Amino acid sequence: MFGRVSYPIRDSSYLPFSLTITSDIIKHLKTICVENLDLSENGIVDYEPGSLFSFDHPECLRHLSFKGNRFVLYNMEKRDEINMFFKKAIQLKYLDYSFNAVNYNMKKSVTPNMSLLSADASYVFLPTSLEKLDISYTVLNTVPAVWLIVPENNNLTFLDISYSNTNIVHVCS
Repeated sequence: MFGRVSYPIRDSSYLPFSLTITSDIIKHLKTICVENLDLSENGIVDYEPGSLFSFDHPECLRHLSFKGNRFVLYNMEKRDEINMFFKKAIQLKYLDYSFNAVNYNMKKSVTPNMSLLSADASYVFLPTSLEKLDISYTVLNTVPAVWLIVPENNNLTFLDISYSNTNIVHVCS
């Protein structure tokens, strides 16, 4: 559990509330077989490629929480990395990305008439093992459309997208 490690009340130069996850920050954590990873309310605003979703054992993860941060989970530059991570996270049951408010411009944001699988599309393929997905109260003022791809044969029993501006939840076979 690393929730609230970086928090506004403890804001300092040593523990800033505006945090970018680097490969150096995660170098030890990524080698461990972690079942429950709580990174909620840490002021995460971004992550470098090869850091947050580069675990050596993503198949161990069952619960993952990014609640209350300020970063885009799915962006163009990291799309392949996050999709590969979710493909390998075969036991992931719970994903919490709620209460994320992102309000900055991104390069190559998606346009409403973009096809789902185009090279510029912003999409995330969620694992079939996922049972609970919470992206409530998530406001992304950066991306006009995001596709969350839920496989047809899935275990999803709880989906909360209330008060979020995720435009499309798409089920495909």
